Amino acid sequence: MTLAWRYLAVLAGLMTAALLLEACGGRGQETPAPIPTGIASPTAAAAATAEPEGTAPVRAEEAFEDVPLPEGAEELPPSRWTGMEVFRMFCAVHLPPGRLDVEAYTHATFKVYKVDALPDDVLEFYKNRRGSWEDVFPGGNVLFWTRDGGARVVVISPAEGDGTALLQIVEARSGE
Repeated sequence: MTLAWRYLAVLAGLMTAALLLEACGGRGQETPAPIPTGIASPTAAAAATAEPEGTAPVRAEEAFEDVPLPEGAEELPPSRWTGMEVFRMFCAVHLPPGRLDVEAYTHATFKVYKVDALPDDVLEFYKNRRGSWEDVFPGGNVLFWTRDGGARVVVISPAEGDGTALLQIVEARSGE
């Protein structure tokens, strides 16, 4: 098993565990928990796809506001999850302590895309399009960017999959 596939297996396990924890009660949030099988009820689907209040509409070529997508990126189902436990676990695995106050974020949305490119090319695409985002942890194969005074964080993580890149993008917001 290659390192990229091991990485994906560990990440998938963490996300599944967090989704199950949240589905079983989580932190007492009112938002319905997403159904991990990808078959969501209309209420869960609406909660999973709703953008937080006060955000600008996302253009077709963006994953989130001001987060571009590589050309030809195809969103994969299940394409969105919500759940702060998943975000916190992801940061705990990939981000050195003290780089980001993970507990300050109250909303997270996850999206997964298939991109016909190598993971290194996808990382280079994002490094060249950072714009006004601040790089929290430069280097490595996972990008952590913040903006709006730290109120938004984006995590960009491409991994290798059968000649393509599997791109996971997480956006978390604080104070909402």
